[in-house]
Amino acid sequence: MKKLLGCLLLGMLIFAGCSSTEFSTVENNVEILPLDVEEQKVPVYVTFAGHIEDRKMYIDCDVYEKKSEDLLKVAEMVKDSGIAFNLQASYEWFMGAESCDPENLMNRLVEDFDFEIDVHQEGASEELDDVTSGNNLADIRFIAAKVTDYVSDSTGFQWDNPAQYDRLQYGETGRLHDFTWHPNILTGGVSVSHTNGDFSRDMTSIGVWIPSGFTEDEFHLHDESKEAHMVYVGSGPNQFMDDWGSRGSCHFKSSADFVGILENYIEPDGIYTYTVFVPQKVMFEESGREELQLLIDEFLELQEAGQVIFAHHTEVVDIWREDFDSNPTIFTYDQIDPEDYTCEG
Repeated sequence: MKKLLGCLLLGMLIFAGCSSTEFSTVENNVEILPLDVEEQKVPVYVTFAGHIEDRKMYIDCDVYEKKSEDLLKVAEMVKDSGIAFNLQASYEWFMGAESCDPENLMNRLVEDFDFEIDVHQEGASEELDDVTSGNNLADIRFIAAKVTDYVSDSTGFQWDNPAQYDRLQYGETGRLHDFTWHPNILTGGVSVSHTNGDFSRDMTSIGVWIPSGFTEDEFHLHDESKEAHMVYVGSGPNQFMDDWGSRGSCHFKSSADFVGILENYIEPDGIYTYTVFVPQKVMFEESGREELQLLIDEFLELQEAGQVIFAHHTEVVDIWREDFDSNPTIFTYDQIDPEDYTCEG
């Protein structure tokens, strides 16, 4: 009916295929597209990802139970809003879940609230000086699988750490457990400087591709070899967003502001992505959850406008393979015009 009305408004002759054939016409030297084509937007696939860091306190059942209650409040927000939420948790959190959680909150978050469960290590560092329990990413994946039936094979990483690339690409063996893990999805992508409080070099690019390595020269080079298997879902420039209070230089008042201006840059044949990283402080404090709800509301407006589709990281990779034939989209942040920044100064 919409196409038929478009035909009538444009004063075109009605013919048998009018209601089922898309076409354009030229009027006063201006091409007029069918109404449904004019309204079509290229969406950005958005994921919210909550981080639970490696802290010994989560092994304490009293602490774990209190934080679980807070997490369920976040889960209710997720369910009510319909956003896609990945919970990315540390070794100690899963230890607490194993010891203190007979009702299995992790499974419930997936089954009742449509969460996705990933492993997480603060700063993605596996150096012994940086990990609380002497574990590495493979150890986190091992214990997570003991706790939940639904843990993914996604991980954060250090995009400028070639030694870590070799471990993850060819299989990382745990320090604490006899287990070798081959992750197949990369998210986040911090710099090795992240653990020292310098977030300025964290990865800012968006899109989907398979990095050829974790170096400056290799990361944005799509790997087409038979051995390629670690798909990167670009998270975007979180360090320049003022979602929770800017860590340094602020470019956009919120992640929603950034995603909103992307329609001026994206191409119809590409797949574009963004991950909103939610700190544990935001999830575990009432004031933080209020901030989170405000940000969710901003993204819901973008969804209503056709600019956003909420999707878990595994879903984004499936869409990339099925709808985009695994063709890489690599959009670097330096393509954004500073005139589009929404922070002052």
